Amino acid sequence: MIIKPFGEKGITMLQGNIKDAPVTDYICALLEKDSSKISGGDFLERVQKISIQNGKMIAVPYNARLWDLISKITNEYSKNKSVLEVWAVLMKEGDYHTFHSHQEPGLVYDKSEFEGVSGGLYLKIPEKKPPQGNINYVSDDKVFSWSPKDGDYFVWPSYIIHGVYPFKGPGSRIMVSWNSI
Repeated sequence: MIIKPFGEKGITMLQGNIKDAPVTDYICALLEKDSSKISGGDFLERVQKISIQNGKMIAVPYNARLWDLISKITNEYSKNKSVLEVWAVLMKEGDYHTFHSHQEPGLVYDKSEFEGVSGGLYLKIPEKKPPQGNINYVSDDKVFSWSPKDGDYFVWPSYIIHGVYPFKGPGSRIMVSWNSI
């Protein structure tokens, strides 16, 4: 469903839920492997260094079921987009994502010209009292905060700044992110 979390004149986002996402086992198996070395090139190395605190981030190799699912979700929001990169994030107690955007620095700053979209699919989320583990989006000096549940997904313009609060206690937070143009 298309939502306008920042008001009627603000940006739109896509929010939905896919119960029992068909790729959950595949992503969990990737994250359980020894992925201490980031694979995924320059983009993921920069993101890992500047945005994720502790946690594990890995590039997700091409998988037809996953790419098809991501394309289907993305095209609900914006038609004719191609998936550029996909990565998975594993966070445990105390891990967090600092505020960041998925727009490459120096590329395009005029929002009206930028057509990139990004997304996140939450595969496994420990039940915690909000705002622990919340994803927070910032636009026009307003904050939209969400407590994701298993299967939730969001798609948004890549320039939107967002971050994730840490959580306390046992459990893992596993999600897949992507960029499309």
